[in-house]
Amino acid sequence: MLPQFLEKRGVVEVLICAVSSLAYLGTISFGFVYDDKPAIVDDVALRSWQFLARYFLPQASTTVAPSGAFYRPITLLWLRLNYLAFGLNPAGWHFVMVACHVLVTYLVFVLVEKLTDNRRIAALAALLFGLHPVHVENVAWLSSVNDLLLSIFLIGSLLAFLNFRDRQKSKLWLGASLLLFALALLSKETAAVFPFLIFGFSVMFARPRTAEDSGRVWPALPALKEGLVSTPYFVLLVIYLAIRKLPPHNPAQSLAPLAWSTMLLTAPSILWFDLKHLLIPISSSEFYSIAYVTAPGFRDFLLPIIFLLAALGVAAYCISRLPDRGLGIFALGLAILTTLPSLYLRAIAPGNFVHDRFLYLPSVGIVIFAALVVERIFFLGTAPGPVPANRSAARIKWGILATLCTAAFALTVHHELPWASNILLYQNAMKYAPQNPILQVDLANELANMGHYDRALPLYLSALQSDPRSWLANYNLGYAYYRTGRFSDAEDYLKRSIQIDDSDSDQYIYLAIAQMQQGKLPQASQNAELAIKKGPLSPGFHFVLAKIQEAQGNRERAIAEYNAEVSAHPENAAAKGELQRLQLPH
Repeated sequence: MLPQFLEKRGVVEVLICAVSSLAYLGTISFGFVYDDKPAIVDDVALRSWQFLARYFLPQASTTVAPSGAFYRPITLLWLRLNYLAFGLNPAGWHFVMVACHVLVTYLVFVLVEKLTDNRRIAALAALLFGLHPVHVENVAWLSSVNDLLLSIFLIGSLLAFLNFRDRQKSKLWLGASLLLFALALLSKETAAVFPFLIFGFSVMFARPRTAEDSGRVWPALPALKEGLVSTPYFVLLVIYLAIRKLPPHNPAQSLAPLAWSTMLLTAPSILWFDLKHLLIPISSSEFYSIAYVTAPGFRDFLLPIIFLLAALGVAAYCISRLPDRGLGIFALGLAILTTLPSLYLRAIAPGNFVHDRFLYLPSVGIVIFAALVVERIFFLGTAPGPVPANRSAARIKWGILATLCTAAFALTVHHELPWASNILLYQNAMKYAPQNPILQVDLANELANMGHYDRALPLYLSALQSDPRSWLANYNLGYAYYRTGRFSDAEDYLKRSIQIDDSDSDQYIYLAIAQMQQGKLPQASQNAELAIKKGPLSPGFHFVLAKIQEAQGNRERAIAEYNAEVSAHPENAAAKGELQRLQLPH
């Protein structure tokens, strides 16, 4: 009775989606962590529809990255809709993230069923995808929603394209596919590889497969003309790239000014890292200890190439044993092609350029490939649906699959726990990248916010030993010294941060306060004025300058500054009290 029940359409799909959602149920209780604060909590552009036009201006359509680095208006629109629905209640945001992952899992099932006409392969692929531990960062971290949106739109676009081919080239399905591809482009730049995927698929599957040619990898050369169906996708890609270069957009800035040689030499170690995490996802972190490769050494360059070639050889052997080699090649091509954008290291922050979240869409190709291979090994010679004749062997095979799925479920639940808070996230990351200066500063900031300066200060100093020119480390160490009353030390490090990058206004105001506490009133006044110049609307700046002026005996100037503070920030009760005090007759 149970096998017959599972064979009913919709039952397996619901079960797979339910198990996938159950694995991430705990994330609903998580808060805003890591870059969620600047990207969501502090982003005023999400507060009102008056900023909607800004979402679609290439120069303004960024969240955390510097201006011009990304153009993701659909992602911003999605964040705006979430803010409209849930405000700053993180539970709602996390619930939607889980729902998006479940939707992608369902789309994987539909895609594989359409490609293979085999519900068992589709169920295996969807279950592997839904429970794969490498997806934890994508689901548990709200700011990574762009990868979820990208996957929804691209898989949807591919499904619409397959319907376009199957239904005598209906223009309606082609239009739907192009629309979804456009939405994917506006969600994340990785979608730019999709036209190449469409071209490859069209060429490989140009003719209906028959018993005579089903074993061939490539159709005949004349079938290359079938690749012309990808032309509208390439046209749309060109239009997208042209829009990004229109005023007021500036060309995308490099977050890491690396030479092409460095990126090429680093690529093998990144690809080997990605493959290990896809196949053996026993570790999970926001930070990993992997460095740029600047010379072709054995350990960081030749050895990863050897491992990758060996893996490619195994994959080629598996493909040769598949009934439909074309599908195996397509699945592998999907995984490789969608991984390539993450190798452009200039667009990724230095020192932290490998991430599990980059593997979300590539893993679709991996799970399809894995499901094809498992079907070949476990169920060769059996029709989709019935239990194999050898019941004992069948129990062993299903037992192995059940064990692997249970392990994946447990690893997923385990890996998501550090994303519950910043302190847990950074402490977990320190196991994998203890010398990463960015991570050291992030963890030190959390410890400082908790009042553990005895543990925070050594981390700041360690980060500065790794990178003395780090603005982040110098500024935060100066601020930590300011908060602990070590004003002389605070002055030294805040001056260093200003020398490195003078654009931040806060460093000037804290420097002014530190100098005022030391009696250096002229210097304090000068830095407070610079702080106001760089951040004229920042709360408390005029208040600090008023205090300095009062300490210098400039009563009228102090009154003017208190007035400026009250005018700009009427909620500042302290400024109102000081103003009333000075205005009382002597």
